[in-house]
Amino acid sequence: MKHICKTLLAIMGMLVITAGMVFAGDQEQVAEADSGLQDQQDYPETDVAPQDLKDYLWKVPEGADPEDMVKLVSRNNTIIEDLETFFTEESYKEYQKAFAKFKQNRNTATAEDANAVADVLVQVKPLTGNIVLIWDGQTMPVVDGETITEEGLDKGGRLYSYGYDPRLIKMLAEDPQTAKGNLIILCRNHSGDAVEGHPAAIAYQAMGYNVFMLAMRSAPYSVDDAAMDLQRAIRLVKKEAAENHYGGQDMIAVASWGGAGTAEMTVFFNMFGNLTPADGYCSSYVPDEIDAISADFDVAVMIYSAFKVLDEAPEETDGFQGYVVKKEMDNPSLPAFYICTGDLDNTGRYEDSLALYNLIKDQTDCKLTVMTGAGHGFGIGQESAAHITEECKNLLPESDEFMQSHLGYSVTEDTDAGMEEVVVEDTETVESGIEAIYFPDAPEEFVKAKAFYGYYILMDTDVIFALNEDETRFAVQFYGMGGKMPTFIMGNVYSDGTVEADSNFIGLYGEDLQTMYEDALEEEADWAPITR
Repeated sequence: MKHICKTLLAIMGMLVITAGMVFAGDQEQVAEADSGLQDQQDYPETDVAPQDLKDYLWKVPEGADPEDMVKLVSRNNTIIEDLETFFTEESYKEYQKAFAKFKQNRNTATAEDANAVADVLVQVKPLTGNIVLIWDGQTMPVVDGETITEEGLDKGGRLYSYGYDPRLIKMLAEDPQTAKGNLIILCRNHSGDAVEGHPAAIAYQAMGYNVFMLAMRSAPYSVDDAAMDLQRAIRLVKKEAAENHYGGQDMIAVASWGGAGTAEMTVFFNMFGNLTPADGYCSSYVPDEIDAISADFDVAVMIYSAFKVLDEAPEETDGFQGYVVKKEMDNPSLPAFYICTGDLDNTGRYEDSLALYNLIKDQTDCKLTVMTGAGHGFGIGQESAAHITEECKNLLPESDEFMQSHLGYSVTEDTDAGMEEVVVEDTETVESGIEAIYFPDAPEEFVKAKAFYGYYILMDTDVIFALNEDETRFAVQFYGMGGKMPTFIMGNVYSDGTVEADSNFIGLYGEDLQTMYEDALEEEADWAPITR
């Protein structure tokens, strides 16, 4: 096990950026593991990290056979993709075109073209101070019993390729000392993902957060390996924030999309507090001073990334681990949860998000939002994403609002930046009564509403049901226990007394919506005017 860990560290040899900025590489171990490919890499004899990444890409030797050429170009791509924002947009797009052609043909000619374009990338910011290899100076832990081979790692072809060391890529707020929070974004496939990764980092950075993209391990590594990367990253972010007096140290948040959520769930269920990889995962791991920092964090942002929570792993799996095994220990410091999914999502399923919400709703602050008509992969709500709906565009401001309201602040729209923090008044979420019903999300066309309680969507829930003046349109908001809003839906009321939502959500709430409408009509209390 130690040999595997040391081999992976030794091959890395590209850059190690920490307080000491020391490069390390055991070339004898590299040679043993990688059949000579590593000999093409020149390891710098310096204790200062390079400003120019291109000097430390894998070198493709003259006369390399096609198989080695493909491996080396693919490995270079894992590094370049992670650093998209380090280059000019124009030069990076040219590189993307060249690498796309290489992926289609995978031959010597296209590999040489991709390398040539990579060599003229225009870098606009230094690596020093902007990247942290999270296991620098420490043996990277691998779960006991796992066998990691070069063939298995190269098969992935992305950030977890052979020789890649998990890292944090920093995108700090304009003034890190006054940041609203410190947010770790999990990158399971690669940080350059077109709808997650970099786009999410850029958006949250613009909102005033210090952002740390974590390019973590993935298949063939286990979810537990990725969770150990996240646990380490949380500790390093806390350390850096304290040492550099960053703002938002009371808001350490972790955001995940899709499969990355399994790592996030593993940390808050099984690797919290002062637990280390040595506690039931990697018996050879020797904790260091970083492990003395708590791995607890304040808010979990989970975007179509909540998966089944099981007491034990199933005997057979389908290759994608869509579950987390919750151990007997219970986290006394669960983060707050902002959970968001699409009702048409068959991967980060609504049912799993609801199950997670119900599991933790009595233990911590949480909110479940369901995007009607949205499937898997809507990213941060940009038009280029898959399964995008108009509702998906609410994701960023709503998650920002949740994180700030958890601290006792709210985001207003009265400033140029739209980010002024103000104290939230201590009022009830739902105000019932003839005088008025507070329904801030109802558009202006809705003028009257009723608030009531009943059993819908498989749980007891608070409901606000609103109608427009001529009672041809409805808006409904239903709340989980504790007054947190799972979802908001609008639709039509027909003359025969049936209701139909604007979005097609495969009957998930169809009967419930009809029952809510009929219950609203039968309520003895009068309809009340809406306040916003």
